[in-house]
Amino acid sequence: MANANDQAEKHVGETKGLPNHTHDLVHDLNTRLDALWRYDQYIANAEKGGPKDGKQFW
Repeated sequence: MANANDQAEKHVGETKGLPNHTHDLVHDLNTRLDALWRYDQYIANAEKGGPKDGKQFW
């Protein structure tokens, strides 16, 4: 007899919003866009008092 967990997980992985390759591209784009925002913050921090070559590094 199946328990509640087995029933809840019966269809895991069957439904996909996007093909795997499309999901991977969207995920990577999101990661890169988040990094851009962070780099801007790092540059601003370097301008406020970091090492002289800190801005160039970022």
